[in-house]
Amino acid sequence: MAFFMKIKNTFWIRFTICFFLGAPSYLFFAIIRDFDISTITDYAYVQYSGFVTMAFILLFEGHNYKSRRLEKSMAWRDNFRKRLLTEFGIALIYPIPIVLGFYSFLYLIIWKMGLYLPSIVMYCAFVIFISVIFMGFVNINYIIEDWRGSLLKNENLEKENIRAKLEALQTQLSPHFLFNNLNIIDALIEKDPELSQKYVQGLSKVFRYILDNKNRELVTLQHELAFIKEFMFLMETRFDKNVSININLKGDTLKRLVPPVSLQLIIENAIKHNEISSRNKLEINIDETIDAYLSISNNIKLRKGQSAGTGTGLKNIAERYRYLTNKEVKVNKDDQRFQIMIPMLQIANQKS
Repeated sequence: MAFFMKIKNTFWIRFTICFFLGAPSYLFFAIIRDFDISTITDYAYVQYSGFVTMAFILLFEGHNYKSRRLEKSMAWRDNFRKRLLTEFGIALIYPIPIVLGFYSFLYLIIWKMGLYLPSIVMYCAFVIFISVIFMGFVNINYIIEDWRGSLLKNENLEKENIRAKLEALQTQLSPHFLFNNLNIIDALIEKDPELSQKYVQGLSKVFRYILDNKNRELVTLQHELAFIKEFMFLMETRFDKNVSININLKGDTLKRLVPPVSLQLIIENAIKHNEISSRNKLEINIDETIDAYLSISNNIKLRKGQSAGTGTGLKNIAERYRYLTNKEVKVNKDDQRFQIMIPMLQIANQKS
């Protein structure tokens, strides 16, 4: 790769390549056209070699400049097929005016010879072949760099995804989470034994879901919502039914995929940042959008001393989605409502 980088950035290397390709070409054409090499004068050979070398330099520099400009507007990693067709199209067309210009100048003006169509076709074919080689020289470095960059990006995203899943698991199994739930169970045992038993069963289902899916990248929305209902039972009990959830989804939507525990992290984020009481009830809505996004929104009544923000939980979700898809997590907020929109995926939506 260092060799191709030097070619791309060093004019004298490109000049040397052009000279060693151009200078012998006169002998090559003389042989294939059955010319008597002994009749070629040194002066004519130097003239021809000089013009062909200049034509090749113009060809090489044009490809180098063109590829630098295309890399900014049509990078290989983003538009490989379109870029390849564009590069080949230019490589086939660009040499023709160069050949016609230099052929006319050399044969008509310098040597005062007539036009010979087979020679023009032969020269065009030869220079187009050289043009394709030059195109490969100036682009292979970009392709290798993009390939290495993609490998590094995927490796980093995979590491981020693993870290994000670990953070999600740690958040749900944190001592603070356990402590709050144990306190609620303790308070319910004497007050309402039957409810306390249901609470323990709901808590065990929540932990089972988290542990069973800790290594999965995606689960069906139906699977996730079944877990959310168990989780919301705990939250409704904890906040004396001052928090509620409304789910408005169609049957086909439930077959789509989301990262496990993603909805729970979003809901917990809303509970964490908002005041919840009989006067300030928290309402959470889960809806689908026409562009295959899942909208989770809630009314806003920030706790005293709390500032609005996406928080660690939402950052965690965004990092996991970066690994899974090119679609971004969207956050919208105003004075009244907070909304986060996450892509609902299918197997075909995932990155290859």
